[in-house]
Amino acid sequence: MERKLYRENVVGLLPLHNQTPQTIQNYLRYLNKEQALELIHSYSEYFAAPPLLVDNTFQILVCRRDLDHGRTPRVTIQHHRAAGTTFPSSRGYNFINEALQFARNNWGNVLVPNSFGGAMLDVYIENPEYLLGGKPRLETILHVVFSLEIETLKKFPDSGLSTEWLDNRIAYITTDIYEWYELRVTRHYIATTNCIHCGSSLNRDNCPGCGIDFYPHRFHNSWKAPLTAKMIEAIREQFAVENHPNRISLGKVSVFQNVK
Repeated sequence: MERKLYRENVVGLLPLHNQTPQTIQNYLRYLNKEQALELIHSYSEYFAAPPLLVDNTFQILVCRRDLDHGRTPRVTIQHHRAAGTTFPSSRGYNFINEALQFARNNWGNVLVPNSFGGAMLDVYIENPEYLLGGKPRLETILHVVFSLEIETLKKFPDSGLSTEWLDNRIAYITTDIYEWYELRVTRHYIATTNCIHCGSSLNRDNCPGCGIDFYPHRFHNSWKAPLTAKMIEAIREQFAVENHPNRISLGKVSVFQNVK
Protein backbone atom coordinates (compact mmCIF):
# COMPACT_ATOMS: atom_id res chain seq x y z
CA MET A 1 0.00 0.00 0.00
CA GLU A 2 1.33 3.43 -0.92
CA ARG A 3 1.76 6.09 1.76
CA LYS A 4 -0.76 8.40 0.06
CA LEU A 5 -3.41 5.67 -0.05
CA TYR A 6 -2.81 4.76 3.59
CA ARG A 7 -3.03 8.43 4.60
CA GLU A 8 -6.29 8.99 2.71
CA ASN A 9 -8.06 5.65 3.14
CA VAL A 10 -7.08 4.77 6.70
CA VAL A 11 -5.74 7.72 8.71
CA GLY A 12 -7.98 10.18 6.85
CA LEU A 13 -11.10 8.20 7.79
CA LEU A 14 -10.46 8.08 11.54
CA PRO A 15 -12.37 7.49 13.73
CA LEU A 16 -13.44 4.10 12.37
CA HIS A 17 -16.80 3.04 13.79
CA ASN A 18 -18.52 -0.34 14.10
CA GLN A 19 -15.38 -2.37 13.51
CA THR A 20 -15.18 -6.15 13.17
CA PRO A 21 -12.06 -8.36 12.95
CA GLN A 22 -12.41 -8.39 9.17
CA THR A 23 -12.77 -4.62 8.76
CA ILE A 24 -9.85 -4.04 11.13
CA GLN A 25 -7.68 -6.25 8.93
CA ASN A 26 -8.91 -4.43 5.83
CA TYR A 27 -7.88 -1.06 7.25
CA LEU A 28 -4.87 -2.03 9.35
CA ARG A 29 -3.13 -4.47 7.07
CA TYR A 30 -0.12 -4.91 9.31
CA LEU A 31 -2.29 -6.86 11.78
CA ASN A 32 -3.19 -10.52 11.44
CA LYS A 33 -6.50 -12.17 12.36
CA GLU A 34 -5.44 -13.02 15.92
CA GLN A 35 -4.26 -9.46 16.57
CA ALA A 36 -7.52 -8.03 15.18
CA LEU A 37 -9.49 -10.34 17.48
CA GLU A 38 -7.36 -9.20 20.42
CA LEU A 39 -8.39 -5.59 19.72
CA ILE A 40 -12.05 -6.47 19.31
CA HIS A 41 -12.21 -8.22 22.67
CA SER A 42 -10.33 -5.55 24.60
CA TYR A 43 -12.31 -2.98 26.53
CA SER A 44 -9.88 -0.20 25.68
CA GLU A 45 -6.45 -0.74 24.15
CA TYR A 46 -3.84 1.73 22.89
CA PHE A 47 -1.68 0.30 20.11
CA ALA A 48 0.87 1.30 17.47
CA ALA A 49 0.15 2.27 13.87
CA PRO A 50 2.67 2.96 11.06
CA PRO A 51 4.51 6.30 10.94
CA LEU A 52 3.83 8.53 7.95
CA LEU A 53 7.06 10.53 7.90
CA VAL A 54 9.51 9.94 10.77
CA ASP A 55 11.21 6.57 11.18
CA ASN A 56 11.40 5.08 14.68
CA THR A 57 8.19 6.83 15.66
CA PHE A 58 4.66 5.47 15.50
CA GLN A 59 1.13 6.78 15.57
CA ILE A 60 -0.95 5.68 18.56
CA LEU A 61 -4.49 4.48 17.98
CA VAL A 62 -6.99 3.42 20.60
CA CYS A 63 -9.60 0.70 20.19
CA ARG A 64 -12.62 1.22 22.44
CA ARG A 65 -15.49 -1.14 23.02
CA ASP A 66 -18.77 0.24 24.34
CA LEU A 67 -22.52 -0.21 23.92
CA ASP A 68 -24.75 1.74 21.57
CA HIS A 69 -28.24 2.93 22.53
CA GLY A 70 -29.61 -0.55 21.82
CA ARG A 71 -27.01 -2.07 24.17
CA THR A 72 -25.25 -3.69 21.21
CA PRO A 73 -21.43 -3.93 21.49
CA ARG A 74 -19.73 -1.33 19.30
CA VAL A 75 -16.01 -1.08 18.50
CA THR A 76 -14.41 2.22 17.51
CA ILE A 77 -10.81 2.94 16.52
CA GLN A 78 -9.58 6.53 16.88
CA HIS A 79 -6.34 8.48 16.92
CA HIS A 80 -4.55 9.39 20.15
CA ARG A 81 -1.07 10.85 19.45
CA ALA A 82 2.41 9.69 18.37
CA ALA A 83 5.46 8.41 20.22
CA GLY A 84 9.08 7.46 19.64
CA THR A 85 10.42 3.94 19.90
CA THR A 86 13.41 5.06 22.00
CA PHE A 87 11.28 6.31 24.89
CA PRO A 88 10.77 3.88 27.81
CA SER A 89 7.09 4.89 27.95
CA SER A 90 6.53 3.48 24.46
CA ARG A 91 7.17 -0.11 25.53
CA GLY A 92 3.60 -0.58 26.70
CA TYR A 93 2.09 -0.35 23.21
CA ASN A 94 1.36 -3.45 21.16
CA PHE A 95 2.29 -4.00 17.50
CA ILE A 96 5.18 -1.48 17.36
CA ASN A 97 7.41 -3.80 15.33
CA GLU A 98 4.59 -4.70 12.94
CA ALA A 99 3.69 -1.04 12.41
CA LEU A 100 7.29 0.06 11.76
CA GLN A 101 7.99 -2.83 9.40
CA PHE A 102 4.81 -2.11 7.43
CA ALA A 103 5.85 1.53 6.93
CA ARG A 104 9.42 0.61 6.00
CA ASN A 105 8.26 -2.02 3.50
CA ASN A 106 5.69 0.22 1.82
CA TRP A 107 7.04 3.80 1.97
CA GLY A 108 10.44 3.45 3.55
CA ASN A 109 11.95 5.62 0.81
CA VAL A 110 10.16 8.71 2.21
CA LEU A 111 10.75 8.10 5.92
CA VAL A 112 13.22 10.50 7.51
CA PRO A 113 15.42 9.74 10.55
CA ASN A 114 14.34 10.92 13.97
CA SER A 115 17.35 13.26 14.00
CA PHE A 116 16.03 15.05 10.89
CA GLY A 117 16.04 18.85 11.22
CA GLY A 118 16.02 20.76 14.49
CA ALA A 119 13.61 23.18 16.13
CA MET A 120 10.02 23.53 14.93
CA LEU A 121 7.75 26.56 14.54
CA ASP A 122 3.95 26.26 14.52
CA VAL A 123 2.57 29.17 12.49
CA TYR A 124 -1.14 29.82 13.05
CA ILE A 125 -2.40 31.55 9.91
CA GLU A 126 -5.36 33.70 10.96
CA ASN A 127 -7.81 36.03 9.26
CA PRO A 128 -8.52 39.25 11.21
CA GLU A 129 -11.16 40.26 8.67
CA TYR A 130 -13.40 37.36 9.74
CA LEU A 131 -13.88 37.30 13.49
CA LEU A 132 -15.26 34.46 15.59
CA GLY A 133 -16.20 35.67 19.06
CA GLY A 134 -14.26 38.83 18.28
CA LYS A 135 -11.08 36.88 17.48
CA PRO A 136 -9.45 36.19 14.09
CA ARG A 137 -10.57 33.04 12.34
CA LEU A 138 -7.94 30.31 12.06
CA GLU A 139 -7.40 29.33 8.41
CA THR A 140 -4.58 26.79 8.66
CA ILE A 141 -1.47 25.89 10.67
CA LEU A 142 1.98 25.54 9.15
CA HIS A 143 4.37 23.22 10.98
CA VAL A 144 7.88 24.29 9.97
CA VAL A 145 11.04 22.34 10.80
CA PHE A 146 14.34 24.25 10.72
CA SER A 147 17.95 23.14 10.65
CA LEU A 148 18.44 25.35 13.71
CA GLU A 149 18.62 24.87 17.45
CA ILE A 150 15.63 26.17 19.41
CA GLU A 151 17.61 29.03 21.02
CA THR A 152 18.75 30.30 17.61
CA LEU A 153 15.18 30.19 16.34
CA LYS A 154 13.90 32.06 19.38
CA LYS A 155 16.41 34.86 18.82
CA PHE A 156 15.76 35.28 15.08
CA PRO A 157 13.17 38.15 15.28
CA ASP A 158 15.70 40.36 17.11
CA SER A 159 18.75 39.20 15.17
CA GLY A 160 18.48 41.61 12.24
CA LEU A 161 18.71 38.68 9.83
CA SER A 162 16.42 38.54 6.78
CA THR A 163 13.50 36.20 6.18
CA GLU A 164 15.54 34.87 3.25
CA TRP A 165 18.18 33.72 5.77
CA LEU A 166 15.44 31.94 7.71
CA ASP A 167 13.98 30.46 4.53
CA ASN A 168 17.33 28.89 3.67
CA ARG A 169 17.23 27.01 6.97
CA ILE A 170 13.79 25.46 6.52
CA ALA A 171 14.10 21.70 6.32
CA TYR A 172 10.42 20.79 5.98
CA ILE A 173 6.95 22.35 6.01
CA THR A 174 3.68 20.49 6.50
CA THR A 175 0.05 21.22 7.32
CA ASP A 176 -0.59 17.54 8.12
CA ILE A 177 -1.50 17.17 11.79
CA TYR A 178 -0.41 13.51 11.81
CA GLU A 179 3.05 14.38 10.49
CA TRP A 180 3.18 17.08 13.18
CA TYR A 181 2.54 14.48 15.88
CA GLU A 182 5.60 12.54 14.69
CA LEU A 183 7.84 15.57 14.19
CA ARG A 184 7.22 16.96 17.66
CA VAL A 185 8.22 13.70 19.38
CA THR A 186 11.87 14.77 19.67
CA ARG A 187 11.74 18.49 18.82
CA HIS A 188 11.39 21.69 20.78
CA TYR A 189 8.85 24.00 19.19
CA ILE A 190 7.36 27.46 19.58
CA ALA A 191 4.16 28.97 18.21
CA THR A 192 3.30 32.23 16.49
CA THR A 193 0.34 33.79 14.65
CA ASN A 194 0.48 35.55 11.30
CA CYS A 195 -2.05 37.41 9.17
CA ILE A 196 -3.39 35.69 6.06
CA HIS A 197 -3.80 39.08 4.36
CA CYS A 198 -0.35 40.64 4.70
CA GLY A 199 1.78 37.96 6.34
CA SER A 200 2.58 40.16 9.33
CA SER A 201 2.99 38.74 12.82
CA LEU A 202 -0.21 39.52 14.72
CA ASN A 203 -0.22 41.63 17.85
CA ARG A 204 -2.39 40.61 20.79
CA ASP A 205 -5.31 42.76 19.62
CA ASN A 206 -4.54 43.93 16.07
CA CYS A 207 -2.77 43.29 12.80
CA PRO A 208 -0.02 45.93 12.39
CA GLY A 209 0.09 45.43 8.63
CA CYS A 210 -3.63 45.67 7.89
CA GLY A 211 -4.58 47.98 10.77
CA ILE A 212 -7.45 45.69 11.80
CA ASP A 213 -8.36 45.56 15.50
CA PHE A 214 -9.87 42.54 17.24
CA TYR A 215 -10.58 41.14 20.68
CA PRO A 216 -7.37 40.38 22.65
CA HIS A 217 -5.80 37.19 21.37
CA ARG A 218 -5.68 33.87 23.22
CA PHE A 219 -1.91 34.19 23.47
CA HIS A 220 0.58 36.97 22.90
CA ASN A 221 3.13 36.63 20.13
CA SER A 222 6.59 36.81 21.66
CA TRP A 223 8.13 35.51 18.40
CA LYS A 224 7.45 38.15 15.75
CA ALA A 225 8.47 37.78 12.12
CA PRO A 226 6.60 37.99 8.79
CA LEU A 227 5.85 34.92 6.71
CA THR A 228 8.76 33.78 4.57
CA ALA A 229 8.55 32.93 0.86
CA LYS A 230 8.53 29.17 1.52
CA MET A 231 5.79 29.53 4.13
CA ILE A 232 3.65 31.45 1.65
CA GLU A 233 4.33 28.83 -1.01
CA ALA A 234 3.10 26.17 1.40
CA ILE A 235 -0.17 28.08 1.72
CA ARG A 236 -0.34 28.35 -2.09
CA GLU A 237 -0.14 24.58 -2.30
CA GLN A 238 -2.94 24.10 0.22
CA PHE A 239 -5.46 26.59 -1.12
CA ALA A 240 -6.71 27.66 -4.54
CA VAL A 241 -4.39 30.19 -6.16
CA GLU A 242 -5.34 33.01 -8.51
CA ASN A 243 -3.08 33.69 -11.46
CA HIS A 244 -1.21 36.55 -9.83
CA PRO A 245 2.55 36.44 -9.11
CA ASN A 246 2.31 38.02 -5.65
CA ARG A 247 -1.07 36.88 -4.40
CA ILE A 248 -2.51 33.90 -2.60
CA SER A 249 -6.29 33.67 -2.83
CA LEU A 250 -8.58 31.92 -0.36
CA GLY A 251 -12.07 32.92 -1.40
CA LYS A 252 -12.25 36.61 -0.55
CA VAL A 253 -9.08 36.35 1.49
CA SER A 254 -5.69 37.27 0.08
CA VAL A 255 -2.12 36.98 1.23
CA PHE A 256 0.40 39.28 -0.40
CA GLN A 257 3.98 38.15 -0.60
CA ASN A 258 5.67 41.02 1.20
CA VAL A 259 8.81 39.17 2.24
CA LYS A 260 12.20 40.65 1.39
